[in-house]
Amino acid sequence: MTQLEMDRLYDQLAGLIDRTPPPERERALARLVIALAHQLDDYPRITETIRALTPISKSGSEPE
Repeated sequence: MTQLEMDRLYDQLAGLIDRTPPPERERALARLVIALAHQLDDYPRITETIRALTPISKSGSEPE
């Protein structure tokens, strides 16, 4: 992906968030992630990516 494409994607995502009422923003992002995951169609890769982005708790273990 080029820098220009990333910038355009960022602008589109920012627009989605801006147009979504604050209480619905998390849900809108979750729906977007599910739609993109469906397009990717690679369950192991998707779950690996989610695990990689999951914050580690202060106790040093991942949240359940």
